[in-house]
Amino acid sequence: MGSWEFLEEILLGYRFPERFVQLIMACVTSPKFSVTVNGELHGYFEGQRGLRQGEETSVNRVMEALKHFSEVSGLIANLDKSNIFMAAVTDQTKERPLDDTGFSEGSFPIRYLGLPLSPKKWSKLECQQLIEKITHRIKVTYEKKLSYAGRLQVITAVLFSIYSFWGAVFILPQSVLKEVDKRCRDYLWGTSEDKRRVPLVSWEKICCPKKNGGLNIKGCSSWNKASVGKLLWQLTQSKNSLWVKWVHDIYIKNDPNVWSHTAPQDFSWYWKKLNSLKEKMQEWYVQGKYILTPKGDYSITSSYNALLGGQVKMENASLVWSKFAQPKHRFIAWLATKKRLLTKERLGQMRIIVIDMDCCLCDDQEIETSQHLFGNCPWIHAIRRSFLQWTNTQLHAGEPKLVFDVIRRKHW
Repeated sequence: MGSWEFLEEILLGYRFPERFVQLIMACVTSPKFSVTVNGELHGYFEGQRGLRQGEETSVNRVMEALKHFSEVSGLIANLDKSNIFMAAVTDQTKERPLDDTGFSEGSFPIRYLGLPLSPKKWSKLECQQLIEKITHRIKVTYEKKLSYAGRLQVITAVLFSIYSFWGAVFILPQSVLKEVDKRCRDYLWGTSEDKRRVPLVSWEKICCPKKNGGLNIKGCSSWNKASVGKLLWQLTQSKNSLWVKWVHDIYIKNDPNVWSHTAPQDFSWYWKKLNSLKEKMQEWYVQGKYILTPKGDYSITSSYNALLGGQVKMENASLVWSKFAQPKHRFIAWLATKKRLLTKERLGQMRIIVIDMDCCLCDDQEIETSQHLFGNCPWIHAIRRSFLQWTNTQLHAGEPKLVFDVIRRKHW
């Protein structure tokens, strides 16, 4: 441990002004600390010389603290799960604390709350666990033979929660984000290792909100950017947060304005990447206030929609996604309005061999097209007559989009 008297003598020996030395000694000898419990400060206590990084006596004090904790609580530290991390020391120096504690030497990446932590830039290999988790979930659900609507629910509720948990903390490599998108896209349309299915709608359109004609699946790349954008919001708003104070003291102490700060080349890769993303997000702030929500609280969803850019509103979205319809019927209606149903005519256009092109619902020997199914097919005419007798309401014949337009104008 160092000595305050020795430090004072050194400062005076270098002929620093006496008043300056007094101020320095006051800072290092009389600090007071407070403990935060559930977000509130409780009491103050004076700082004293004691635990120091890298000292052998500090290792002994840590072991004494663990022993006392065990005696008081009855809990014993698991040595197999306890590690010591050391840097810039010789192998001979490492042996002493390892022998004294019985711990093993730790190495990066380490795991915390199920996530790997590393001081270096992430590679695809380090993110392989994320891809493996999603792949495992997909293989499990494939056995259930789900419909389009069922697989959509799995993506939005299960797979999304997995990559959202990772994406809220880390800026993930683009290769990993593209791979996760690919796994989700293939799963939605039914592609697996032993069979391949053609996507009926582009992934970019699928990742739009339902009111804009999509399925409200979150694209990994844009969602990752929107998620880490909350870190920038916290840097501008959460001044009392410990990590925000640390960033301001270490990274931007000479330029407290986050938006005008430029990250030097010798700073960490994560900080430089975060600064490169802020250029797209600066327009979300006016005079330092986040403007995408009424109260100024950060919203990942609002930021995600802003990254998507201007979207055309789907006029019949409320009818297509009506809560009164079953999920699989809503999905089929969505495909029908986009003219993406796998009719025999479309299969032929996709150069897929179809032996019989005639409609399978009637005997008119008409080619199975979307216009025929929803307009001229005798089977659908019978359905309309039954509906008229049941509800005394005449349904319009024609393409699904036209039918929805008529229903919407009637204000049912």
